[in-house]
Amino acid sequence: MTSCARSSVRPDLLLALGAAEDRLQLVAGSAPEGGEPVIEACQEWRTKGRILDCLAPALERMLQLLGGVGRLAGVAVVRGPGSFSGIRIALATAAGLSAASGVPLAGLDYLPLLARSAPELREGVLAVLTHARRGLVHLQTFALPGRAALGPLQVVSATAAAGLLRALPGPVHALGSGLRRNAEFLLGPDSPLLPLPPSSDAPTADALLAAAAAAAYAPRPVEPLYVRDADAEENLAQLAPLRGLTAAEGRRLIVEARDSIPASAFSEKK
Repeated sequence: MTSCARSSVRPDLLLALGAAEDRLQLVAGSAPEGGEPVIEACQEWRTKGRILDCLAPALERMLQLLGGVGRLAGVAVVRGPGSFSGIRIALATAAGLSAASGVPLAGLDYLPLLARSAPELREGVLAVLTHARRGLVHLQTFALPGRAALGPLQVVSATAAAGLLRALPGPVHALGSGLRRNAEFLLGPDSPLLPLPPSSDAPTADALLAAAAAAAYAPRPVEPLYVRDADAEENLAQLAPLRGLTAAEGRRLIVEARDSIPASAFSEKK
């Protein structure tokens, strides 16, 4: 097992973790002051619900090969939006690593990270759409070529997203899992969208490390970025009886659990 105790090794390594969708990404590298970040190791796993099985062993092995936890200067973790379980497991793993070693943490927002990962584009707008749930997408748009956000993150229906994007001045480039899974609404024959290839639908290792190098770190857990209720809450009427509860009892337990958590934990909920 890798020791989490600080050693005499000089901390010079940044680690980025991402598990917002159907893949686990681990990227480690150095970020020399005034220079470009340099990747030392990266791994990608198509987990499909198996992140709990993959994350700890993959992370342990990577740190062993790179010289141990003592090299870590910071851990940046993708905080959402995306898979509730993937985000929570990644955040909990980062928090545990920080608690054991003292390494500071930073949060990375997923849609700007995807925008940063896109191929170079000279003009127009870049629309990033990721899957939220059936018929819903997370949507954020970015001005090209600099990729500054044009507005806040939204959760909208696929049909509403199509209308919003149609109203933008072109050309409108688009990427993301929400685009592929709602192609019938977003990529029809008369669609003004210019889809980027599916290979653009996940962050690149270079973008993850660059975002980690630019992030602000602090000695506290990263809060998740959730912008909609969990599926379990939305389906409470069907799920509660399976636990021997009424929907009202289930709702009461959720409220009691939320009341026991500091309000700051929900400051990003929109």
